[in-house]
Amino acid sequence: MNRKNLMKYVLIDGLIVLLANVIAVYIPKLLTPSLDFSCESDFHVWYSYVHENTFIHIFLKVVIYPITAILCAVFSLQKKDDVFLRHFVNIPLHFAFYGSIGWILYTVGLAVWIFVAGPGLKIDISKIMFGEALFNMLSALLSFTAAFFCIEIFHRTFVLKKYFPNGHFEKLKCIVRPTFKMISIFVYISIVTFPMILILSIYFDLYRRNPQPQMLSRLHMVLVLHIAGIFIFREFISYFEKPLKKLKEGADYITKGDLSHHIDFVANDDLGDLVDTFNDMSDSLVQKSNKISEMQNSIIKGIAMMVESRDNSTGGHINRTSTYVQVFVNHLKNIEGLSWLDDKFADCLVKAAPMHDLGKIAVNDEILRKPGKFTPEEYEKMKIHAKEGARIVGEILNKIEDEEFKNIAVNVAHYHHEKWNGLGYPCGLSKEEIPIEARIMALADVYDALVSRRCYKDQFSFDRAFEIIKESKGSHFDPFLADEFLKCRPELEELTCLFGE
Repeated sequence: MNRKNLMKYVLIDGLIVLLANVIAVYIPKLLTPSLDFSCESDFHVWYSYVHENTFIHIFLKVVIYPITAILCAVFSLQKKDDVFLRHFVNIPLHFAFYGSIGWILYTVGLAVWIFVAGPGLKIDISKIMFGEALFNMLSALLSFTAAFFCIEIFHRTFVLKKYFPNGHFEKLKCIVRPTFKMISIFVYISIVTFPMILILSIYFDLYRRNPQPQMLSRLHMVLVLHIAGIFIFREFISYFEKPLKKLKEGADYITKGDLSHHIDFVANDDLGDLVDTFNDMSDSLVQKSNKISEMQNSIIKGIAMMVESRDNSTGGHINRTSTYVQVFVNHLKNIEGLSWLDDKFADCLVKAAPMHDLGKIAVNDEILRKPGKFTPEEYEKMKIHAKEGARIVGEILNKIEDEEFKNIAVNVAHYHHEKWNGLGYPCGLSKEEIPIEARIMALADVYDALVSRRCYKDQFSFDRAFEIIKESKGSHFDPFLADEFLKCRPELEELTCLFGE
């Protein structure tokens, strides 16, 4: 991004600040024509003195207002590109603020002048100070509001779309974003509150010179109306702020992957319509995500079944073990204290179960389709399916963004033949070194092997199968998980019988 091109916009922004300050000088004067400037008033004495000593007044402005330009220049002239871009995006807010600083410093300079000259002029210093501070504060707010909105509109129209077409300013570190509430308050103060204060001061000044009950009642009425306006404006801000905040939070949930998040807000207006559209979008995303997930699961299961078709001894093994895993996981979810087992983990494990033997695609057909027991050499070759399975699953799921599902699927394929006592394969892991998902898969896998007929053995009875699992606690299986698996016996037996029909 060419900094020279951006600098011309910075200069235009500086001219906007200058114009905003000029406007802020003259508009408040138009709003204060009725203040007590009669010959005998303190204000008349003070302003006559200021007029006679114009050089001091000019000196204050010459000394103070260039500070605004210096601050703007220091803010915009940064050596590092990332800092320059961050400051460039923040220019509307910061330039408007620096433009207001000049008024504040000018007020401080006037205060010193008033305290020095006031006793000699025999005027009420506090009264003059209040009037000057009120006038300059109004000017500062008008300057800020005019500068901010003019620069912001200019940047939105001509600059940001050109140089930041994709938005995402949050990627710039320490970016300052004015909130809707903050902008609304500044606007309300600059165009309502301070003009109202000046009007009240006019009424009060008129009442002092001509104290009439009618004038006093009007003063009270204006004051009450303004206080009521403050409460109405507060509700006005809340009317927009709450749904905007909810929409932002909802968008954050969607970005983090919670596609089903709905915004709890109902209103019969444009904001309500926007929220309804957001919720409809959320429902649509969930439906599309579910379709993609179903398609993904079907493809993975299809690949697994193709691999299984090469193995004469394990027909239906994928469907059965996946069902057993689901039964077991649903049982574990009802046990208190298993903080690691949430709905997401359970769903990922059930989807990963069909992939546990994908590595068999790397095993030679002569071994995989052998109608009998393996020799030691053949068994060693068969054992590579665990490591190869992890590699294949990792490649298949490489582009999937769900890291938890990817890790669980890889671990299930890689470690489902590990044993609690460390005598399993391919890595010889033991106890908690074995991922919990692989320990769960191991129980379902062995159970199906025990109760199913294979080319090299008959199926075991349920009594014998569960007895073997019980005897293998602490050697083959995680003792705690084995005990819980045994508690699932009635449901597992029923499903096994259904599969056998």
